[in-house]
This record gives sequence, structure tokens and C-alpha cells, in this order.
Amino acid sequence: MNYVEKAELLKKDLNASPPLLADIADVLWQKFRFEWNYHSNSIEGNSLSFTETKALLLYGITAHGKPLKDHFEITGHDETQNCQY
Repeated sequence: MNYVEKAELLKKDLNASPPLLADIADVLWQKFRFEWNYHSNSIEGNSLSFTETKALLLYGITAHGKPLKDHFEITGHDETQNCQY
């Protein structure tokens, strides 16, 4: 089986699955949101830890002693997830 056939089979299985409950979907989305923002910015040299990133996104809490530009990078990156094209 090649990759395209395997992807089509997996998509078929996924489409046959019942939808996620709303609260489970919200938990998964938040986990993805924090992980994606942290790792994407970390790769680019951002100094915020995962916990600092999560605190910033959830509560707007800035990390003491960290560059303001790092906070803006995280919040700007997070805002791009909400853009609709």
C-alpha cells in the first residue's frame, strides 16, 4: 500500500468516527494551541518557557526578566491562528 492509499484509508476511518464531544475538542485545541505557539517560537530563538507561554496566552501574564519582543512574538503568533482567509 502506498502513502496516498494509506492516507485515504485513514481519512475514511476518521470520517466514519463519531464527532468529538465539545469539551474534549476544546481541551485538544488548547493543548495544540500552547504546544504549537511554544515550539514554533522556540525554534526561532524565543526565550519563553512552555509554562510562561501558557500563562501569557491564558492570563496575559508576562514573564519577569524576559524580553518584551518575546511576548509580542508569542501573542502575534497566537493571533494568526484566528485569522480567516
